[in-house]
Amino acid sequence: MTIDSITLALAVSKTVIIPGSIIEPLIALSIIYDAVENIWAKTNKWRWLVIFFFGLIHGFGFAEILIGKLSGKITVPLLSFNLGVEIGQVVILILVSPLIWYLRNSVGKHKWYLVLRQYLV
Repeated sequence: MTIDSITLALAVSKTVIIPGSIIEPLIALSIIYDAVENIWAKTNKWRWLVIFFFGLIHGFGFAEILIGKLSGKITVPLLSFNLGVEIGQVVILILVSPLIWYLRNSVGKHKWYLVLRQYLV
């Protein structure tokens, strides 16, 4: 179970409701923050905490897709949705890994590669 699953379950079960007008800008800001941090940050000392909060925010964003489409029982659809997200992440990793391997072995000393590697890995 991922961090975003917590808020996804809370939102889909209507235990905690945060309007999309608040969540959507927070998701956009979190992506911008992550991009800026990956490019200019010297250390990632608090990365785990940032990832935790981003997961919580993004879970509410995913809930927008599921709210209203579920009737009664939410366990199976919620698990199916999370499984689909996880499978999607693994597929992307499998597809991008050969490119990362190639870049690491052929041009590993270039600064642009180090930035790209930090962002992708």
